[in-house]
Amino acid sequence: MSISINPQINSSIAFSKRDRRRSQCPQCQIQEKKNPNDKILKPAVLLSAIAGVLLVVSHIAKPQGINLFKGNKFPNLLKPNTWKLAKPKYEWYDIIKIGTGSIIGGLAAGLALDPENKKAKIREGFQQILGNIMIPVGLTTLGSKLADKYLNKDTIKMPQLKSQTKSAKNINQMIKGLPGGIATLGFLAIGIVSGNWIANKLSHKLFNAQDKRHIEL
Repeated sequence: MSISINPQINSSIAFSKRDRRRSQCPQCQIQEKKNPNDKILKPAVLLSAIAGVLLVVSHIAKPQGINLFKGNKFPNLLKPNTWKLAKPKYEWYDIIKIGTGSIIGGLAAGLALDPENKKAKIREGFQQILGNIMIPVGLTTLGSKLADKYLNKDTIKMPQLKSQTKSAKNINQMIKGLPGGIATLGFLAIGIVSGNWIANKLSHKLFNAQDKRHIEL
């Protein structure tokens, strides 16, 4: 199972639609102030999120004998060939670490440049880590493992093309993977919905938040 983490998600810590809604919500009682650092806040959060990802990936790769910083100038880390030669291996919990590193990196820049809205940003970071990463990735991994164990070729017979061409073999491979793929996506959907619900409940308790964070694309 391959999961890609996009550090741009952390720009929502700087310019969250939900943050702007709070100033219009009579129950929230959070008034946002004009921030003189608004122009640099979004790029700073993005760069800080990327730095968080690189630090975590380096930490994960080092025990595997891959030191991404030793003998490499920083720009080399951004070259595809560097990662092609390194080939670090990731477990499901490493994906959670990478996503968390991305959010904490973005949050650090947001707090440094916009300390007036500290509570709102910490809450947003908490909800992203729990609702967007930990619960969805954990349940998706569970779904993938269950699919590998119970939805294998011996339990479900999927129709196959009889042709021996390369394209037919590729299609047959995809057909075989459909049950497991559907199961994994199902667990992902459950993880997204349940993660958002649990994060809202805990946010209400920990941050006394009266508004709810809705699922957005």
